[in-house]
Amino acid sequence: MADYHPPYCSVQFLGSIIELTARFDKNATGINDFIDLEQEYELWRMGNSFYYQKVLSREDLPRYRNERTIVDWCEPFINIKAFITDKKSFFSFWLYECMASKMPRNWLRWINDKMKEYNDSLFAERHKPPHLHFNEYNSYRFETPDDTGTGSNYKGMVIFDLAVLNLTALPAIAHDSLILKNISDGSIDGIMKIYADSKKQIFIAFDKQDAYTAETRKIVTDNKVLKLSDNHCELYGESWNVEEAQSENKL
Repeated sequence: MADYHPPYCSVQFLGSIIELTARFDKNATGINDFIDLEQEYELWRMGNSFYYQKVLSREDLPRYRNERTIVDWCEPFINIKAFITDKKSFFSFWLYECMASKMPRNWLRWINDKMKEYNDSLFAERHKPPHLHFNEYNSYRFETPDDTGTGSNYKGMVIFDLAVLNLTALPAIAHDSLILKNISDGSIDGIMKIYADSKKQIFIAFDKQDAYTAETRKIVTDNKVLKLSDNHCELYGESWNVEEAQSENKL
């Protein structure tokens, strides 16, 4: 939003930046017929009025994935063309009527887009990806539409973790074998490729690698740090859950 400065307006900050209030420049032209230039407005309202006017006015809008989010949010409620041409209604909406709790969350769209990208890479034909939706600030819904199976739920969780890892500053994630063994073999093969392509740290515990493809086995072998098994290959050289035979003398 800060990158766009409309020709008819500039912003003057008032007091502490933490208050996030501002007023339009008194020399602004083109909007003074329907905006009180003496009034203070919440800065997010001013920024969004500029940004949304720019975005919704684009003739080539459908080409821009992130900006298409704006259209998806606005279309059910307004006639976009009429909204843009009626500047009085447009600025009235942003400066007075719009509620912050109803603003679209572009980061949410980025997460869902990334999960779809990862999910598509797991299958030869398209499957519905996991989807995150926030109802309000304190509730959400995470699901794979029309698929509530255990394997799908675990796959969705892994894909979500990977999306967050590779879209944020999160440095690492860890997945236990309990999670991975509940996911279908074909999906595991694809997940392993995503693991291998990540530039961040991913820790996993993985069982029965011989049940998977040669490519998956190679990824596991190439990135193996520790291998545990029976017959004195336990973490500390012995299994702690084996009972020792007690002699009569000890009794």
